[in-house]
Amino acid sequence: MDLYDSEDFTRRRRYGKRPGANDKTFGITQPAFRWRGGATSRPQRLTPMPKSRWIWRCEHDIPSKTGAGQRVMEEVIEQLQRHHWVRHDIYSVHLAMQEGLANAIIHGNQFDTAKHVHVACRMSPNLLQIKITDEGNGFDPTKVPDPTDASRLECPDGRGIMLMHSFMSRVEYNDVGNSIVLEKERAKPDD
Repeated sequence: MDLYDSEDFTRRRRYGKRPGANDKTFGITQPAFRWRGGATSRPQRLTPMPKSRWIWRCEHDIPSKTGAGQRVMEEVIEQLQRHHWVRHDIYSVHLAMQEGLANAIIHGNQFDTAKHVHVACRMSPNLLQIKITDEGNGFDPTKVPDPTDASRLECPDGRGIMLMHSFMSRVEYNDVGNSIVLEKERAKPDD
């Protein structure tokens, strides 16, 4: 079963069903939100890539425990190194993925050991996509306060989301807010 090929991922995930194997798109079929700081999000859609362009894929269900995603992160980093991605990109992916997993485990599933986090990754020669989905109720990313606002500098809320946006090429949420897609475009070697 390939989560990335799910046409109705959002609807099925909301009702606790896994996507089917005959589905066609990357997974976000409802308008997804792209956080730009504060409450200034715009609906956007992911662009599906032909299956033939993906050179590597993996999917894992991990428990809602701190550190449970370490093996998945190591697998992704190993693939980036194997395909000679630049160190800055590898660092960016590692940091963003760490934040996304922590948010899913801590805020989404609230450390509930009965719930899992689904992580699906795929890579083309110049693009990495990571989808992290928790079993929580979700949230509205447009309501996350801007952590760079002078009145919020001492508050930790929203910093992880800001970091993911800073280090990744694209960050999108499904309409429920319990699934995030992190996308990194490969830098040219001389960047």
